[in-house]
Amino acid sequence: MGIKLAGKKHYTAYSYSFTEEIICKPPSRNCWFNECQTCNNAQGFEQVYSLPDINEANVNWKYWKKDQSHQLLKVESIGSYSDLHSYVADLVPQFLEHCYIKRKQANSYQNMHRLVLSDEYPRDLCLIQIDFSENYTCVFQDEIQSAHWQQHQVSIFTAALYYSGFIDPVALVSDCLNQAKEAVICYISYLLDNIPSNIQQVEIGSDGPSSQFKNRFVVALLNVLEEKYSINIIWNYFATSHGKGSVGGIGGSLKRQVFNQVKKRKCVVVNAADFLQAAKTAGANIHIQEITEANINERNSALNMQQVWDNSPLLQGIKK
Repeated sequence: MGIKLAGKKHYTAYSYSFTEEIICKPPSRNCWFNECQTCNNAQGFEQVYSLPDINEANVNWKYWKKDQSHQLLKVESIGSYSDLHSYVADLVPQFLEHCYIKRKQANSYQNMHRLVLSDEYPRDLCLIQIDFSENYTCVFQDEIQSAHWQQHQVSIFTAALYYSGFIDPVALVSDCLNQAKEAVICYISYLLDNIPSNIQQVEIGSDGPSSQFKNRFVVALLNVLEEKYSINIIWNYFATSHGKGSVGGIGGSLKRQVFNQVKKRKCVVVNAADFLQAAKTAGANIHIQEITEANINERNSALNMQQVWDNSPLLQGIKK
């Protein structure tokens, strides 16, 4: 943030060592979770970034908050240096907890990746990272004004499969813009259809939006898929607001290649089928498949998902 406190100390835009500066050395797990009596409630922060007697001139800072309709807005606040100092101190406990979880998860998953991609890979394990890429908006190189207000979109579900020493990037494209449980179930089932038969354990990694992945309906799905494919499934939810590896680049790379074909006037893309063809024309080194709304309905029906959902129990605390 570039804000100077105590004459010498600064809040920098990002510092990996910032967290270690404001907790015990060496830190324990309690330090990260605000349970240490020595450094909890931002005590360590107050010691390192103490606020001296300075001119109480007003300063302004910006932060994000949700309005009454739950839309994120960038808000500007005006107050004294001590107000700003207190505002930052109040954020420290949740920030430390977030950093601890993110770093532990990232380290664990990186170790798993190295293991699966090494020469001594476990032959029965498959890691799958998944995410919804931002929808592709179907634009034209030579577009009239009225066409701008009638643009269609294509949903892109991306996955990176790690198994048997290889990485298999996958993109499932659809005109169905539904990204709720019905679509997620279909896409996960499709991925499991295409893993080697020797795989016995699948570990899925995703972020945690409740509208897509982190809900009782997806949890209820796991038992259905384990029985159908005779495998063991573990689903890991990552800390929010962080890139998670190669899966984050699949959608962006694919959309860029397709848009380049459109700009060169080699392709016209108005739906998922056109998107698929343009990606193939561009030579995208990604396994791409179109999934129709009918495919989604068929998969859900075949797995008898409506009955599964009706019987899925409430899960206390799943949204944490």
